[in-house]
Amino acid sequence: ARVALAHHILEELEHAFGDELEGVFKFFKDVMGERNARDFIPLVGSLFLFIFLNNIIGIVPLFKAPSSTWKTTFALSIPVFVIVQIVGLVRCGVWGRIYHLMGSPRDFVGWCLSPLMLVLEIIGELVKPVSLGLRLFGNILGEDILLGAFALMGVMLVGALGAPNLPVGIPLQFPFLFLALLTSTIQALVFSLLASIYILLALPHEAHEGHEEH
Repeated sequence: ARVALAHHILEELEHAFGDELEGVFKFFKDVMGERNARDFIPLVGSLFLFIFLNNIIGIVPLFKAPSSTWKTTFALSIPVFVIVQIVGLVRCGVWGRIYHLMGSPRDFVGWCLSPLMLVLEIIGELVKPVSLGLRLFGNILGEDILLGAFALMGVMLVGALGAPNLPVGIPLQFPFLFLALLTSTIQALVFSLLASIYILLALPHEAHEGHEEH
């Protein structure tokens, strides 16, 4: 029953937002290739939508964007890290994943450098969720601080003009709402795009070659 309900919901969404969904699929198809995009579009698409909605909440007066806190952003980046590792192990196998992290050496020099490459790749894998979380957290927090600062300046300006009892101030932050909407969209897109790239990099080389053909 749950599977049938899920298919029904997907059909309704496709019927209502067919053009938009097709555009999203084409975007990620260009990044990952058609086959990989079909496999992972539910994940990266859900990340984009969820992060975008969390970002624009900060535009609402007296509300704070959930993604302006590090707990939320790391709660998103850590599962992405786990999924990337699971995908790499499932698609490549344990040895294939290790071989991939070693730089896929094919000659004597490559094998000599493989221990160093393995250490560097492991460090790089561990840094990815940190950079994902901090990037989103820093940008959205800065956006909220900017809006809050100009809103406070508007209240202070009203007081300076001799009307301290007014409950609201001059909406100096209004021009920045459009900038906040743009940056919220960009940050959601960047997060989901980087997630799709990290997944692609964890796949076997055959998957990369199939993507290049597309």
